[in-house]
Amino acid sequence: MEAPAPVKGGQARIVEEAELYRRLICAHTEIVDGWLVSSPSGGDSAIDALVWERQTDVEAGDHRAFQRSWRIDKGTLQCTSPFPVEAKPVIKVVHSPSGKRTAVLRKDPKADEKAKKSAIGCFIDIWEKGRLAYTVKTQGKHGIIYGDDIFGNVAWSSDESQLVYVAEKYDDLKKRPSFWEHNATVQSAASDSPIKDKDDVETPANPSALKLKQEEGAPGSANEYLEDWGETFVGYATPRLFCVDYKAKKVFPVPGIPDKLACGDPQWVPGLGLYFVALDISVRRLGVRFCFNRESAVYHVPFDGAIPADTAEKKKDSADKSSAPDNTAAEKDKPLTITKVSSDSDLSVHSPRISPDNSKLAYFGYVSIATHNGNARLRILDLPATGTVEDHQPLQHAQARTVVGVIDLPSSPTAFTGFSFRRSLSPRPWLSNDRLVLSAPWRSERKLVAVDVSSKVQAERKEDEKVEEAQDKGESRVHILSTGVVHAADSGEEPISAEQLAWEVLDIKRDQILAVASAPNRPAIPVLGKVNSDNQVAWRFFPGFEATASYREQYTRNLTWKILEIAPTTNSGQDAPAGAKLPFEAILLTTKKTAETSNSSSEKDKEKAPEETEQKNKLRPLLVIPHGGPHGAYAAEFSAVWTYFFHVGYDVLLVNYRGSTAFGQAALETLPGKCGTQDVADVMDSINYVLDNKLSDASRVALLGGSHGGFLTAHLVSRFNIFKAGVAMNPVININTMAGSTDISDWCFVEAGGLDKHGRTTSLISSETFLAMHKASPINYAQNCVTPTLVVLGLADRRVPFAQGLEFYWALKEKGTETRVLAYEDNNHGLPTVTASSDSWINSALWLNKFVFPT
Repeated sequence: MEAPAPVKGGQARIVEEAELYRRLICAHTEIVDGWLVSSPSGGDSAIDALVWERQTDVEAGDHRAFQRSWRIDKGTLQCTSPFPVEAKPVIKVVHSPSGKRTAVLRKDPKADEKAKKSAIGCFIDIWEKGRLAYTVKTQGKHGIIYGDDIFGNVAWSSDESQLVYVAEKYDDLKKRPSFWEHNATVQSAASDSPIKDKDDVETPANPSALKLKQEEGAPGSANEYLEDWGETFVGYATPRLFCVDYKAKKVFPVPGIPDKLACGDPQWVPGLGLYFVALDISVRRLGVRFCFNRESAVYHVPFDGAIPADTAEKKKDSADKSSAPDNTAAEKDKPLTITKVSSDSDLSVHSPRISPDNSKLAYFGYVSIATHNGNARLRILDLPATGTVEDHQPLQHAQARTVVGVIDLPSSPTAFTGFSFRRSLSPRPWLSNDRLVLSAPWRSERKLVAVDVSSKVQAERKEDEKVEEAQDKGESRVHILSTGVVHAADSGEEPISAEQLAWEVLDIKRDQILAVASAPNRPAIPVLGKVNSDNQVAWRFFPGFEATASYREQYTRNLTWKILEIAPTTNSGQDAPAGAKLPFEAILLTTKKTAETSNSSSEKDKEKAPEETEQKNKLRPLLVIPHGGPHGAYAAEFSAVWTYFFHVGYDVLLVNYRGSTAFGQAALETLPGKCGTQDVADVMDSINYVLDNKLSDASRVALLGGSHGGFLTAHLVSRFNIFKAGVAMNPVININTMAGSTDISDWCFVEAGGLDKHGRTTSLISSETFLAMHKASPINYAQNCVTPTLVVLGLADRRVPFAQGLEFYWALKEKGTETRVLAYEDNNHGLPTVTASSDSWINSALWLNKFVFPT
């Protein structure tokens, strides 16, 4: 289907763009999560694949989540639920290792949405044998349960009778009174006469100003400021490990963990105890969303699930209780010793995962934490063969070993670039006890790889194949799995090369991999892979996705894409760091006609008749979208929003400027201290590349970006007059004023001042740093902006407070440049609500069209 021509006329254009958005967004199904579980009814060989999907309902202003299932057995893959089952919103769903039980963690439906997270009650439901077997209420034990991918993992005990999870420490708000509440009796300092409370109960005179019940907090503490973990974690302050024994209906905190540690991502090893990640909260909390540089470590506590004596019930005579193990003995209630087991050189860690045989713990460690993201090394901790968990004594652990190190400079233009992440690993990433499977950003692609973590790999190398240890980063251990052909089965899809897709692993069981794959012109659908011992995978699409095939035929048939390699022109000379000399990339989404004509046109033809070539191509306007971060990266994957702008009439250019992840650590570290110069130049280089090669219309170029992409948009529209219009979403505008109000103030110092500014989080800025921040900020150039610019703001943004965008808006108003602000209440940095995202994208298209397609 050809992209529709932009509609002429004000009201008609608004109606058309809104309807186009509705069709594109509502028809798209997003794969949210998936699991492989042992089939309860299909025999020993059968596996059930459970996939959670989500569609956007713009009329209702909500997302609709639903689940479908498939049976995998003896080479067959059959859909067992052709009609989706809609799922109610829950915090987390966790299937037990045996597949016999499912835990559903959900918020109390009667909880006040505006209540503090520390006071919100939850329920834990255990489903087995096709029914709800147990429900445990946690009210009064802790606050909200964490269901995110940073803190919120859930671990089953070996007998599946208990769960360890993460929840907010309970805060009884009644014990933090104001000065005038009933539980505080006020005594006038100037009078000795008794004062009656509101129930007319006389209290004796007291020389002190306030008299409180012994167990209550200090008066006037009700509104004391509580630090939290920032963007998307507002109100989440003190994550603690809790255990639920659902048969005994007991909830209790895991003992032995000091209050100064914020805990997350627990892993339970039979006979050894719990392993988990913890951050030290004795100092300031900084935002953790998209920030993998928060100082943390992996810890161990020899916890065996014993219910502490003060929470243990007397034994009951019911058959259900008598069959349960006796974990309530008081003699088991001994102090536990917590031990740090990750290495000191791992300054930040994430995603600890236990191997199937419980012999290894894999985790990712960062040796450089100046930037919010970067290259991590894969570490393996070989666990003790046997433990002394019953004695509650600390275990002796060996030093962790590096399996894959930090890749500073890739060995070749197509070589492995190291591990960097946008989210934590899947809960079960192990293909075997020695092979780990994960998604690896690889320049502008995302590949699926298997990593050999065996300690024997180095020893088994032939003498002439050995590499000096200082140079060996473990690249030889990384094997690409996303190769070959993905077969269609009965999915309605056509076979496609796996190398043309961007991959994300969801779950692994036995030799089966459940993944999701997409491309800019192919919406994501689940893919099943069967792996052999040689790391060869037979891939096939899941059946039952005819609607996705129809979506592709209707909306992306004429969309094609290419990855452009671009040589930088700034900070790339002879004296520049090696990482700065490397080319960067951009992904161009365009029409097949334009791409085919461009590829077939010889240089001689272009020299002869460039006007004829341009006319033949009917070049489209170019919409440039630099990513945020700045240390993130685009992958060549599907996005309904990109597809929307393609159908509005634009070529879309996604720029992975130097400083992006997935290009090696050396390239990433060239950007701090050069934000506002190097990244701006790279975006202009990518635009010039497209225009010089006549891939898009040079007379119609527009910009759109959010966060750091908004920072770049504001810079570019202020410093270059080639743009018809711009849209800046939650943009960084003035780093000086942002430093004292953002949840990641360290970002301001490092990105404006350089890597040596790491560790600075105070808003007390030196004059030198103040000047560096000002020079790096778009506000320094705003007085030159003549490009019409729309500013889009989330009023609940903790990452880039909305006042940043208002600074730019007021500067443009004062200049006389056409501008407008859209402000969304109760929306954070990502504008996550359906109402806000729909309104902002449609308004963005209308704003750009007003200047790119004038009537």
